[in-house]
Amino acid sequence: MAPGKDLTAAELLGMLFNTNNMRNFCIVATVGDPQYDNEIVIEDDDDVQESQGDSDEIQQQVKDSDHDVRGDSPCDVEILKEGSTSASCSEIPPKFHRPRASLAKSQKITQVLSEDPEVAFSSPGVSHKRTRKGDGGLSRMQKLRKAAVADPANKMRQQYRPIINENKMKLLQFEIARYISLMNRETHTVEAQMLIPVVGGIPKHLCAKRMIMAESSFKLVEEYRNAISIDEYRVAPTVDVNGNPPIINYGVLNPVDTITSIWQSNVGVTAPGVSVTLVGVVDFPTAIKPGWAGLHLVYGGGRVTGSLPATLQVLILEKFTISSDVNWPQLLGSLIKLQIVILDDCSLADRLGVYLTTNPTLKAVGCLRGRKCWCYKTSIGRKWERTIEIVPENENNNEYYAMAAFKPKRAVFHTVCKIFYQDVAVLSRICETCLPPDVARAWSELLSMRKQLAAAVPIC
Repeated sequence: MAPGKDLTAAELLGMLFNTNNMRNFCIVATVGDPQYDNEIVIEDDDDVQESQGDSDEIQQQVKDSDHDVRGDSPCDVEILKEGSTSASCSEIPPKFHRPRASLAKSQKITQVLSEDPEVAFSSPGVSHKRTRKGDGGLSRMQKLRKAAVADPANKMRQQYRPIINENKMKLLQFEIARYISLMNRETHTVEAQMLIPVVGGIPKHLCAKRMIMAESSFKLVEEYRNAISIDEYRVAPTVDVNGNPPIINYGVLNPVDTITSIWQSNVGVTAPGVSVTLVGVVDFPTAIKPGWAGLHLVYGGGRVTGSLPATLQVLILEKFTISSDVNWPQLLGSLIKLQIVILDDCSLADRLGVYLTTNPTLKAVGCLRGRKCWCYKTSIGRKWERTIEIVPENENNNEYYAMAAFKPKRAVFHTVCKIFYQDVAVLSRICETCLPPDVARAWSELLSMRKQLAAAVPIC
């Protein structure tokens, strides 16, 4: 065959395919113009009549065309679909997989793989850009990683671990441990008993029968004594962090602010409490029920009757020692939630002892008499033997406690208030204390680290 000579369609097909090496293929050869003027369909010899036997000849079916076709014109050969090979033909001829070698200037061979997944198989003659699935340019290690991710059976789950500064965490733990150690040296103070559990510690000693507390931590009475006046509140109303109005001091009763008007204006209002100075004849309305949690009453003379709101938990009574016309059974009989009572004199405690000791919800009674308090002789002192003495800041430590308790000639407590209680749960209502700023910061950071670790490494 002379070089450079164009091949006819019959010669091209005869050179490329031989039925002894290839079976079960459907080939369409387009001759001449790309518009497919003439098509030659070559079918598998299995589809031909059985009478032909093992003939090696390829049958051709020429479809009519409206255009004339030259037999020696250049042609493009396109393999549309690849089928399965017979048992005698295990692989495709090498020439079939060489699309890079052009037959002529306008000739090319294109292979289209089978759409049947059971028949389709990779062909070495097809370009790698077509057969690769996105990992041809990856390294061996990258392919292994990709295979491990694709296969759930080979994937190893690794727990997410947050980045925690271990040295900083140890320093924070040391700071908290040092604070607990210091507070365990002051276990006779109420502050130590309350703050040690806050930072995850255990008090070395439990609450003693006689405890002390700093005056700065006892804010219950001062909150009512220094409450905002009703006139200031009406000019500039304020609320606390919870959106509730603050403790209001109505002062001395007057024609504008009477008991009835005060009670009516606070119906359904959730407030910490009010302070009122009673003067003249006062009759607390029974049908009106304000929602106060605390009440501070200062006696200024006169007759007092009626019942107090049943929602009260804190009741502070001052200057009632000189009272002679107060209906105490009616006044205190409705207090079904009362927990703390603060009195300013021991004689009043002795007078009210029979009512207070029979109240099932009452947990603590305080006396503002200070060092001269003799409430321990009353029924209150006989029922509640545990005491807390409110002392100045410099006396609120175990060292001073040891001198005052065991060596009274060397030191004494300058007691501001003495509280008799029976339940340690009431200490949180009496003592208002908090952690030092540096300890609070360290504890907050340590808790944040612990939360991150707990969320990242759950217990199996």
